[in-house]
Amino acid sequence: MRKGVDRTDVVVIGGGIMGASTALWLAERGLAVTLCEKGEIGREQSGRNWGWCRTFGRDIRELELSLLSLRLWRGLNEMIGRETGFRQSGILSLAEDDDHLDTLRTMHQQLAGSEVAAELIDGNAAARLTTGAVRQWLGGLHAPGDGRAEPLLAAPAIAEGARDKGAVLHTGSVVQGIDMSGGRVSAVETSRGRIDCDAVVIAAGAWSTKLCRQLGFRFPQLIVNETVCRTAPVSGGPDVSLRTKAYSLRRRLDGGYTVGGGGKIRAELTPDSFRFFRDFIPILRAYGSMIQLRPTDHAWSDWKTLLGAEPSSHMLDPPPDEVLSRRVCGALARDFPAFAGIDIVERWAGGIDVTPDALPVISPLPVSGAFLLTGFSGHGFGMGPGAGALMAALVAGDTPPIDPRPFDVSRLTSGEKIVLGPL
Repeated sequence: MRKGVDRTDVVVIGGGIMGASTALWLAERGLAVTLCEKGEIGREQSGRNWGWCRTFGRDIRELELSLLSLRLWRGLNEMIGRETGFRQSGILSLAEDDDHLDTLRTMHQQLAGSEVAAELIDGNAAARLTTGAVRQWLGGLHAPGDGRAEPLLAAPAIAEGARDKGAVLHTGSVVQGIDMSGGRVSAVETSRGRIDCDAVVIAAGAWSTKLCRQLGFRFPQLIVNETVCRTAPVSGGPDVSLRTKAYSLRRRLDGGYTVGGGGKIRAELTPDSFRFFRDFIPILRAYGSMIQLRPTDHAWSDWKTLLGAEPSSHMLDPPPDEVLSRRVCGALARDFPAFAGIDIVERWAGGIDVTPDALPVISPLPVSGAFLLTGFSGHGFGMGPGAGALMAALVAGDTPPIDPRPFDVSRLTSGEKIVLGPL
């Protein structure tokens, strides 16, 4: 993009799976859309997650969005003519004690009457699905229609699909300001120039709070980090994606596995941790045992900015928790001997944007022409296509494909009681 002024209908800020999906569905409608990403497409949390596309184990308010997304995933490779890695391989949550089995039974009851084809299974059925396991589980909850995709492939493929339909993609384009005129959004200022527009969609994940602040809007959001690793190819492992209390795994297209879990996440201690402390008291009471406070380079950068340093636009690249990762991989190897001694090719961590109720925001903002798509609290990758479709409908003024009210930002700003979803 040349220095100066360009013009588009909608600027989407953020090149993760949310921004890419929004750009795709806006371009599909024939709107002029420009996507601005400060780094490369899908290189932060959208490329660092487990890669699950699931319908169960979520808050019931997310169910319609999960189902919409799964329907879109199933046709996405063909629609965009590219590989996202999506495969309908099923997802299985395993119970090792009666309390956990009761939890899965409650989940199953909540899905009654929905389109989710999940079934409670006994230990024998669990053994048949967990190829190579030497452990006997009490049972599990199995959704054979759920799937998996490749995080490093999906967002770039969707963004390229959007470009094929007319979207303009700008990488290495840092958004420096959002301009207003006559009480509504009029332009976005970037490191590569100004873009006049009628609407802006903030889909910037962990950076969304800072962008909302430019509009004078207080949006409570914090960052937590979760560690993941990938193995060398493994023979004799399960094809189904599965979760236990000690680990989670997903088969990759390269024959290896993505492995995560372990029940611990790290929270960034930033200035926002203090600004939004009261907003997050309910979630800290419910999930405090899972959360460890650990400052990272991103946290230090935020503190320096507060003290007058130039704002940073670095990529979120928190260090992995290697102690936790080794413990998780050890538990996996005890249950599945095929993983014993297998090479861990890479470990990494990602920055997850969390809201006070652990539910996403897909909503207009109280600033004309401004929209917010963020806060998926670790549930976002699988819901990306549906969230983008919902946001595109809201921006275009079309009938939304599902009820958007559970995701309206007003629930976090009106003073109403927070109803927590699962982390």
